[in-house]
Amino acid sequence: MKGPRALESFAIRGVLASFILIGCASANGAELRAATEKVSAMSVSQREALEHRINVIANDVANARPFLYEDRLPIHIEASFDPVSESLIMHTDERLGPSSGSPDVEDMRHAVDQTIWPLLESIPSFRGIDWRYGGKDIYFWYPQDRVHQNRQSRRARRRVSGTRQPSARGLRASL
Repeated sequence: MKGPRALESFAIRGVLASFILIGCASANGAELRAATEKVSAMSVSQREALEHRINVIANDVANARPFLYEDRLPIHIEASFDPVSESLIMHTDERLGPSSGSPDVEDMRHAVDQTIWPLLESIPSFRGIDWRYGGKDIYFWYPQDRVHQNRQSRRARRRVSGTRQPSARGLRASL
């Protein structure tokens, strides 16, 4: 059990980390300037510059305090935009995958998401942030949580193909 001294130290570190993050954000006002064009319309250099800013901020937030008490290793996050899906993919360490559904990892994700959101909120058609753990999404680690959409996917295939199979009644009427 942790003593009151350890809890006080943890609280002080949390407050200091918050002040550091707020200070960095206000000192680098230009760094927090949001993008205003679609991800697919950005040049490669614009996307890379924004990814770099997000990487710095995300890694600072993820390592500002210990989110996982059983794992004291630094957390590495690398952001990359997917221009096809108009989203941001946050790649992080595979070791976080098995605990990706835990409240600790969800707290870390939420802290990072909230901190980088000012950079993303004004991007037109932006579809969100997708977290990957060692290149695998959360459903790799928690397949039971995947929502099966068999009926919906059949409907979507019909809409994509643009053709429907004629019904027996419609076939007879055309003969």
